Amino acid sequence: MEGSLKFTSDFNKFENIQTVIQNRKIGSSYMPNVEVSLARNKKLTADGMFDLSSDTTRTGIKSSLNIATPLDVLRSMKIQVTSNHLINSELIWQTVTAQHNGKVYLEMET
Repeated sequence: MEGSLKFTSDFNKFENIQTVIQNRKIGSSYMPNVEVSLARNKKLTADGMFDLSSDTTRTGIKSSLNIATPLDVLRSMKIQVTSNHLINSELIWQTVTAQHNGKVYLEMET
């Protein structure tokens, strides 16, 4: 699935705004992407990934979100979550990682 939108105006810094939205499916993974172009070399992007997999012994979920902007306060943000559950068992393990502008703020494993 893919779509795009282009907006033009006479307002300063908003003369030519373009948005592209995509969602790809590869195997069991879904990968949405949003890209907003505000001006030349001023782009906001958000990429995601969601994967649900299972077999006879386990069920697993992987997801991630990556955001990049031209703003100093939010140059980049990355979040990754993984969860696995063994079938016929109470055993569940999860990992979570969160980064902001290249600095790791959260690393958790249960």
